[in-house]
Amino acid sequence: MNPGSSKSTTNINESYELIERIGKGSFGEVFKGKEKNTGEIVAIKIIDLEHSEDEIDDIQKEILLLQQCESPYVIKYIGSLIDQTDLWIIMEYLAVGSAMDLVGMIKPGPMDEQYAAVILREVLNGLLYLHSEAANILIGSQFQVKLADFGVAGQICERQQKRQTFVGTPFWMSPEVITAQNTDGYDEKADIWSLGITAIELVKGEPPHANKHAMRVLQMIPQMEAPILQDENGITFSKSIKEFVSLCLNKNPVSVNLIG
Repeated sequence: MNPGSSKSTTNINESYELIERIGKGSFGEVFKGKEKNTGEIVAIKIIDLEHSEDEIDDIQKEILLLQQCESPYVIKYIGSLIDQTDLWIIMEYLAVGSAMDLVGMIKPGPMDEQYAAVILREVLNGLLYLHSEAANILIGSQFQVKLADFGVAGQICERQQKRQTFVGTPFWMSPEVITAQNTDGYDEKADIWSLGITAIELVKGEPPHANKHAMRVLQMIPQMEAPILQDENGITFSKSIKEFVSLCLNKNPVSVNLIG
């Protein structure tokens, strides 16, 4: 494997120190770490290449995408290193964690609309780079919002190119993504649908159909009417966020024009 600008090192622990495990992303575990020479705190994704042979092409695409994407709304790629059979991908560390972590920090349960609106606005700024869901929206110590998890990205930087990659988490996937194997593919408008599902997830605490098996959801999404954001359990949602969700969750994506 030749993962972009990766380089070998005889002892990777001389360069970086692992502080704690903070999660599990596409293809590997993610740690909070520290660059020993500078003391800089970083995020380190560690991938066991020996057990990821079938995903080597996807891993290479992830690194190439990380190198190409330069946006204040996308997590910064620092570099990558190889240690025997492990690939270490070094990225910017965002202290608060995911958007769903932020929900728990503010208060248990769904997020207030005023906070959700800020996150959704920033995601719109970065949406052309990355398929999004709330667990992949990271928050920095200054509450800057950035997108992460490039394992689901496909050729997303080349946004004019049609995609036929069957990837993503079923609850957030649009009908055209699910049925793309039998069509001409799909473009970045499918990510608008995912943003609408994310909006529901933020203000209700979970995406639609969260209580159903993922494979069942894959069958349901293309066949059922699009979800709507309804008042329930004593919670009343504003007209503006209901309209936002309705615009995002349009089964005719040609008519969606949220990002120009």
